[in-house]
Amino acid sequence: MQTINISNLRKDLYKTVENVLNFEPVRVNTKNGNAILMSEEEYRNLEETVYLCSIPKMKESILEASNTPLEECIKEENFEW
Repeated sequence: MQTINISNLRKDLYKTVENVLNFEPVRVNTKNGNAILMSEEEYRNLEETVYLCSIPKMKESILEASNTPLEECIKEENFEW
């Protein structure tokens, strides 16, 4: 993760935002504390992860599913939504 101070962020805002849009979060140091800049897509992914982890047993279910061999899975074309 890149770290930049607020003064340099002001100078290089466009370049910094372009980097953030390529999934490179940036820590901004200020005299009042630090902030993290990230792309909207990355932020939404983080929100979704936090939501899924808040559902009881969801983490275990995901881990179990990730360990299931592909030949035991239902093919997408045979799955009914």
